[in-house]
Amino acid sequence: GNTERDGYTHNSITSNLNFRLDSSLKFNLIYKFTKYNTDLDQNEKLGDDPNYTSRLEEQLFKTGLNWNLYEGKWEQLFNASFVKRFNDAVDGTDVLHPFLSSQNYTNAQRLKFDWQNNLRFIDNNLITFGIETETEKAYSNYYSESEWGPYESVFPEQSIRTTGVYLQDQINVSNSLFASLGLRYDKNEKYGGVTTFRIAPAYYISSTGTKIKATYGTGFKAPSLFYLFDPLFGNPDLKPEKSKGWDFGFDQFFLNGKVKFGITYFNLNLTDMFAYDASYREINIAKASSKGLEFTASLLDMNGMSVNANYTYNKTKDEYNGTDDYNQQLIRRPAHRFFVGINYELNDYINVNAQIRYEGERDDKDFSDFTIRRVKLPAYALMNVAASYKLVDHLTLTGRIENLFDKKYEEVLYYGTLGRSFYAGLKFNL
Repeated sequence: GNTERDGYTHNSITSNLNFRLDSSLKFNLIYKFTKYNTDLDQNEKLGDDPNYTSRLEEQLFKTGLNWNLYEGKWEQLFNASFVKRFNDAVDGTDVLHPFLSSQNYTNAQRLKFDWQNNLRFIDNNLITFGIETETEKAYSNYYSESEWGPYESVFPEQSIRTTGVYLQDQINVSNSLFASLGLRYDKNEKYGGVTTFRIAPAYYISSTGTKIKATYGTGFKAPSLFYLFDPLFGNPDLKPEKSKGWDFGFDQFFLNGKVKFGITYFNLNLTDMFAYDASYREINIAKASSKGLEFTASLLDMNGMSVNANYTYNKTKDEYNGTDDYNQQLIRRPAHRFFVGINYELNDYINVNAQIRYEGERDDKDFSDFTIRRVKLPAYALMNVAASYKLVDHLTLTGRIENLFDKKYEEVLYYGTLGRSFYAGLKFNL
């Protein structure tokens, strides 16, 4: 359903300026402005809300300084960025919704500073350390009217600062043993400090073209400003989601690296996941796991043709025994996923590309009624094709078709996806 036309307009300007001040000092400045307007469906299972519009504007300023000392053995990177964004979504009354209207306004910004150092004083070692600090600030206001009366939810302006320090060592021993060891500490002014680490060794056997690899590490996901401070649903005592995972596998190379096969087993566990209590207040309760196998294969530059393919089997599980989803697969996570891409350079002027992506059957939830029952989303496969033609030395014509066979599918229940879509463009390079 919902096959009516919906409006979408997107405009953006991007500039990237680079200056070499001397042989050891470089400076860059990036600016990006984005603005779009959308007129998409708003939560209507049986039809469109005809006058729901959303407008977003975002500006990004970023500057960086790259300073090389001691013949490149000490590289310093100074970066600063500022992002300002606002979004305004308005839904007026109409014939189908004579008593329903709303407006949702959000104004947010993020300021970040980072100082990174790369040291190459020790042979076969790249030591990286640094510090970064980031401040987020946001304000939002939601107002609606319906047959039940007016409703207003104001998210007062809040800010939060996070500062992190990190240290990493990348080691290369005789081009056979490679290892990366990293440690990071993040201090947040609301939920405190979090320490994470990562160990990633790999060993390459040149006589057989075999690489054995492994990774073990931890991570976290910080709660958003909304999760922390919203007057109705927020929880200032919320802790970050935490993860712990490891993987082990190998890659086998043939024909001087032009052909590769690989297999990896992965195991990931998540704790303190964000969830809601009985009054829909955000709390830390949920647990989940994800484990499985990934197979990869690639063929590189064989008479102009390259092929990349991968298949993933992922067994996920909800491990929080306080809900009806306990021991069931996580929603919208397929157990089977497959991708293959083929690229062919016919000559110096023509390039063609084809991709096939398969997503297996997966669970979702039907929120259209109060039962919130689990449903199965069917598997689907999509094919995309693309080509480019070099018209002259600096001008290339590009084109692509996405969803070539006009497959009807859903990634999220009741949310429409694009059918067959055509794109064309010109690329000019100096």
